[in-house]
Amino acid sequence: MRTRSWRPDRFVARAVLSRHELRFPVVKLLDFRERRAELERSRNPFAVITLAHLLALSTRGRPELRYREKLGMLRRLYEIGLGRRVVRLLFLVVDWILALPAELEERLAEEIHAEEEKRKVRYISSFERVALRKGREEGPPQGPRGRAS
Repeated sequence: MRTRSWRPDRFVARAVLSRHELRFPVVKLLDFRERRAELERSRNPFAVITLAHLLALSTRGRPELRYREKLGMLRRLYEIGLGRRVVRLLFLVVDWILALPAELEERLAEEIHAEEEKRKVRYISSFERVALRKGREEGPPQGPRGRAS
């Protein structure tokens, strides 16, 4: 049984007459729970991922809270001053870690789309999936004679 204090710092493999041991430093993401404000201010991409992981744990089973936390986190990605490519990649990781039910994903897509319109940037992830799904459901646009244009 693993506990909160569990900190594996080595790997040991034994064979008939040999033993191989690998020791490594340990960083446990749960150690950062009390440092949320610091993580939110940081421009370090690993701070963003750490915060997303902690939010995933603290919002498990609470989709509305996860929605609000994810929206706030995605908005902060625009504000912390990282390059466009880094923001896009982080956006995709945060979107994956903080998965939402379909109806909240669609609501979030609308919020982020409005944010992008304000900022004139495009960083899309699950929201592209929402748009593609809607497009498939609605079918191709119809021309004046009822045919796909």
